[in-house]
Amino acid sequence: FSDVNEAPLTGESLPVDKAVAIPSRDDAFGLDAEMLAFVATIAAIRDPHRKLLALLHGMEQRGLFSLDYDESTRTARGTFHERQGNCLSFTMLFVALARAAGLTATYQSVIVPPTWVNDGQVVIANHVNTIVRTSFDEDTVVDFNIREYEGRQKSRKVDDDYVLALFYTNVGAEALLRNDYAVSAARFRAAADIYPEMAALWVNLGVLYARHGLLEQAESAYLYALEVDASAESALANLAVAY
Repeated sequence: FSDVNEAPLTGESLPVDKAVAIPSRDDAFGLDAEMLAFVATIAAIRDPHRKLLALLHGMEQRGLFSLDYDESTRTARGTFHERQGNCLSFTMLFVALARAAGLTATYQSVIVPPTWVNDGQVVIANHVNTIVRTSFDEDTVVDFNIREYEGRQKSRKVDDDYVLALFYTNVGAEALLRNDYAVSAARFRAAADIYPEMAALWVNLGVLYARHGLLEQAESAYLYALEVDASAESALANLAVAY
């Protein structure tokens, strides 16, 4: 990884249980029969704008806009049935339903202040929303942030690999907060395999190293987070703690 010492970033210094199950791509994004039935009539609508409105109305009628917003990261299926999750969970659910209905839906990463927990050490959820193509030259943004979305916020389109890595990073961070270190390490590794250019991943991995007293490895992880994103304030804060 560029100028950063590679060895500490492999996770080999951590106690890793190879039996830990990693949610698959289908586990994260997939739909079940009930969800497919929910979008079946919506899929028959040809006009994308009307189709989007029908999807939003259908979700509202089903009570999916009365979801219990919390900081837990759930799969699309889990969010649909449990009606709980964070903005990433809601966005994954919406994109899965929109695509099943025949809409062109793309993920977008939005630059907002990160959510820190555990005294500012662990980073949970970089904000994502959805861009839906509603006409030949028009896109509509669908955003599930509890804070009002502002169009002037910097954003960029990201692919499904980025979102899957963000999902792994979040569920890994949540395992870290539960002191479930084997699960945390396995999920951070899975995220790094898919999208290593995610600063939050390395910040959280650094916290995991630090909790095991591996401060040199933690330092390397934080430095790599800063190499990926020089504005990663959580990496700077944790680096100061490590020093």
